[in-house]
Amino acid sequence: MNKIRDIRHDTNTFIENLNMYTMVALTSVVILVVIILYFSAQPVVKAPVVQAPVVKTQVQVPTVEMRF
Repeated sequence: MNKIRDIRHDTNTFIENLNMYTMVALTSVVILVVIILYFSAQPVVKAPVVQAPVVKTQVQVPTVEMRF
């Protein structure tokens, strides 16, 4: 009987440890996703600012060629 109780106690602590590990893993994954989204959202905001002058120069080059 004592062995069964010990096994049950071991399984309970094992499950508790699993719950702790799953909570830690979930929180770390959530933090990673937030960081990735934050950094991936920044270039999306910067991209139009970087592309806008490129579009302007492409528009200006034909006008200069037309003048010549």
